[in-house]
Amino acid sequence: MERKNFMRTFLPRLLVVIAITLIPTACASSKYAHGGNRVISPLAYGLKAAKTGEERYDVLQRTHQEAERLGVGVSYAGIKKIQLAIPKNAKSLPITHYSDFAGVTFLVENKQKNMYLFAISAELKPVDVRGVDIDNGDFTKYDVLKSGEKLLIINDQTPWVKQRAGHDYGATRKEVMLLKNGKSGNGPVKSYCTSTTKPAGQYCDVTGAKKIVFRNITFNRSAGSTFKTYLVRISNHYDVELSNITINTPDSPGMYGDRAIRIENSAKISLVDVTINGTYSRGSDGEYGKKYGYGISLENVYDFNARNLYARANWGVFGNNNVQLVHLEDCDINRFDIHCYGKDIYCKNVNFVGLYNQYASVYGTIQYDKCIFTDFTPVLNGGSYNAYVEHEVVFNDCVFNATPRKNFLIGIGNVKDAINPRYELTEKYLPNVRIKNMVVNMTGGTGDFFVFYGKKKVEGATHVGLSNITIDGLTINSSGGKPVKQMMLSNIEIGTRTPVDCQIKNVTVNNPQTKSLLGSSRQYVQLKSNLTVKGGKIQLRNATGIVQ
Repeated sequence: MERKNFMRTFLPRLLVVIAITLIPTACASSKYAHGGNRVISPLAYGLKAAKTGEERYDVLQRTHQEAERLGVGVSYAGIKKIQLAIPKNAKSLPITHYSDFAGVTFLVENKQKNMYLFAISAELKPVDVRGVDIDNGDFTKYDVLKSGEKLLIINDQTPWVKQRAGHDYGATRKEVMLLKNGKSGNGPVKSYCTSTTKPAGQYCDVTGAKKIVFRNITFNRSAGSTFKTYLVRISNHYDVELSNITINTPDSPGMYGDRAIRIENSAKISLVDVTINGTYSRGSDGEYGKKYGYGISLENVYDFNARNLYARANWGVFGNNNVQLVHLEDCDINRFDIHCYGKDIYCKNVNFVGLYNQYASVYGTIQYDKCIFTDFTPVLNGGSYNAYVEHEVVFNDCVFNATPRKNFLIGIGNVKDAINPRYELTEKYLPNVRIKNMVVNMTGGTGDFFVFYGKKKVEGATHVGLSNITIDGLTINSSGGKPVKQMMLSNIEIGTRTPVDCQIKNVTVNNPQTKSLLGSSRQYVQLKSNLTVKGGKIQLRNATGIVQ
């Protein structure tokens, strides 16, 4: 009788214990589906029992390693906040194709070493490729590349720029090519069929690869950290989406060299609904001087898209090299860079504030549609690379809020006589310009407006290439009751290889808020070029308040 009572009492309790035990086991075996993806959870690996920040880190390490082993994703559903401390021998937490942090907030303290909290990298294998095949985009003769989908990474072992002025390094050009059955969907930025080019190839197979999703996370760095914790590094992958991410960085005067989000050797990258509040960087002179640091760092990326990106950083949000095909839309940022080597940038409905967009050796078209620039330089040529290449800058329906310090559209840097030894860079170019329906608001007492601006006269002026400047629709509004003093295509003298075709129409200058600004007689602003103009005169039509 006592045995029966024991069994009646014990068996239900045993079943409960077994059921509780099996819950995490079921999760660990990836039987739990989240959003169509098989996932596991840190809750199944002892997160709630962990008492310290280092213990929590160890739990996450086990979770993500197991997800990697099983080939499943990770979900943080049901977790609101995780406070971490980076252990002494910590390694980046591996991510798989799917990481949904479900709105969790991380607070990370790091007193051990600089590192990425999360990372994913595919293995690259070497392959010898010829320059002519790179240019033609045909790799069907290569057994390892002729079938399926491959990412082909090209690294030119001959420096693109041997020495960047004022720095102890130069620049190396790279390409990412997406192959489908041996054929590339995108060509190189510039030809590899030259006597100086030495291409080295690597590839990885992305046939049937799942889209990499990394989303729904708030990442707070603690004020007490003495080392940098970057959020995520993604290397050698195709089709990546990072979404609903917030990164908060406290003011840390001694810290710089940030790269909170790092993407390299990858193609088809999307950032959606990302907010970056500060970085480890110093943007102005002070006790620690000017020190770089970026919220987003791209190195060798093809097809990059950002939408609803809000980001501010002392030094600047982006720090990129070797980027081809960029699309920014509905963003609010304080800087976009391609330091050296790239092609084709398109921006729509982007609010640029406070700094500048810096480019060197960028080909193709830089286009701004319905963008607003406030105390901002839309194009600043990276003169320190001495790599002025042919390209075009286009403004459509943009607003430029000029300030006395930033009252020009294109900063040309310091163009010198020195010839870059790289064949492709021996001739120097300034961008051709097309402006359609731009409004310029002169603020803070700004009196002058320039299309091109340089600090010094262009040396060796006869070898600069510039073909045309076209303006159709330009309104320059006066500032605070003060009329515009002058409009110039360039503040300094620029000689060009051929005369520049300048066609300007539908222009209104000194558009006042009140008639009293101009008094009884209209004050006309003179349009000056400082360029050798085709036909000896700018084609100026339908102009109000401006004469040549």
